[in-house]
Amino acid sequence: MKLSFKASALIGLILAAFLILIITGLITLRYASSDDNQARVEQLFKSTYNQIVELEKYVQAGHMPEQQAKSLATQLLRNNKYHQSEYVYVADEKLNFIATPLDPELHGTSFHEFKDGNGQSVGNILQNAVKNKPNGIAEYHWTKKKPDNSIEEKLSIARQTPLWGWYVGTGIGFSEVEARFWSSAKWQLITCALLIIFLGALLLWSTKRLLAVLGGEPQEVLELVQRVASGDLTKNSSTSNVAANSILGSTIQLRRSLSDIVSSIEKSTHQLRQETQDADQRTSEIDYTFSEQKVEIDMIATAMTQMSSSSQTVADSAGAAAQSTHDADQQGSLAHNIVNSAVQSIETLAFQIDNTSVAITELGNDVSNIVSVLDVIRGIADQTNLLALNAAIEAARAGEQGRGFAVVAEEVRNLAKRTQDSTEEIQNMIVRLEAGSNKGVETMYKSKGSSAKTVTQTQEAADALSQVAQALSSITDMNNHIATAADEQNKVGDDISRRINMIAESSHDAAELAHTGKKATHALIVLTDELESLLSHFKTA
Repeated sequence: MKLSFKASALIGLILAAFLILIITGLITLRYASSDDNQARVEQLFKSTYNQIVELEKYVQAGHMPEQQAKSLATQLLRNNKYHQSEYVYVADEKLNFIATPLDPELHGTSFHEFKDGNGQSVGNILQNAVKNKPNGIAEYHWTKKKPDNSIEEKLSIARQTPLWGWYVGTGIGFSEVEARFWSSAKWQLITCALLIIFLGALLLWSTKRLLAVLGGEPQEVLELVQRVASGDLTKNSSTSNVAANSILGSTIQLRRSLSDIVSSIEKSTHQLRQETQDADQRTSEIDYTFSEQKVEIDMIATAMTQMSSSSQTVADSAGAAAQSTHDADQQGSLAHNIVNSAVQSIETLAFQIDNTSVAITELGNDVSNIVSVLDVIRGIADQTNLLALNAAIEAARAGEQGRGFAVVAEEVRNLAKRTQDSTEEIQNMIVRLEAGSNKGVETMYKSKGSSAKTVTQTQEAADALSQVAQALSSITDMNNHIATAADEQNKVGDDISRRINMIAESSHDAAELAHTGKKATHALIVLTDELESLLSHFKTA
């Protein structure tokens, strides 16, 4: 089934639907128009009827005389004019017209003078309808002969007032209802007819335009699209005479372009597979090289860390040695000062020993002199003792006269004895003193020689300490240089260690990137396989 036939069928269905909608709308409009007319008539009727009833209530309440109220009602009702086709009439209890605003010439005439199309009195028809429904609005149908002798049906309503018995009524002709209906419906029909014509033309134009845009029947386009979607990109001879700017022509061109693209992709895929395999091999070698390099750099980083630690230890030891040599230098300087003081003290001691030796020598001479004096005293004591002995002998010879002399001689002898004893003790002491003095002199001479030798050795020790101090000062300077150089070496080692660690981290990152590149290359190979699998879905030859 071709698209043109389907479009024609669719246009027919749409036109039929529009006709149904038009008929439904007209029926609805007719009912709505009837209901509107009836509502309008009832509204006009109730307005007039309620005016009369209100005046009757005024009369019943004694607010107004009945005749005055009727005159007022007559005046109001005769001036109560509506649309030229809308009317409300009022007749008294005898059906004489009181108010007909559209037909003033009927005032005072009787309702019985009106005859319907069958010659019957319309007044009687009205009275019968009101009698049948005394407490509500009575409806009645009647006919009217037109000037062209045609019969018009009319629908009227009426009701009698409760106090005065006046008849209030109105009505509308069916021909008027039809006229109102068709006055509204004709525009709707014209609008719908124009809309149907426009839609029909639009659908025909759209169908032709759609066929032109499609470039062929939808089934042909669908078959071609399905073949392209299924991967069949081979040529089809039945689609040679197709407009290039249509969907079918564009699809054919798409098929050709896809065929060329797929062919190019197949060639590129083969080349890509070869390149990815080569890249995979290179990335494997790079990954292995980076792994080996990472191990070596880690070892270098460890060695540099250890060397940096050793350099720090050397720097600390050099600093400690410099401090120790500095302390030793200070102690050497102190010892040199002490030795110099000792040399001066020993020289002073040697000088004092010389003086002491001289004093002891002089003491020995004095002791020798004392010995000479003691010899003289000993001789005197011997002479005294001899004289005392002689005196005692002479006193003994003198007897009593010589007793006192004998006593003195005894005392002298005792004194000489004691002098002799003391002289011997002093002699012994001097001998000992002389021996000690000689020994002291000898010791002093030995001490003098030892002190002179000690002075010489101390001076040599002072010179040696001075040389040691100079050597320690040089060692201190060298240790300071070593400590400074070790500290600089430690800083350089730390910087090298830090840089090697950075290189190690970069090597790790590079190894990780190489490993990632290997994974990416492997993934690329997998994607190439998938791409070849997808391309195998297309048929280009």
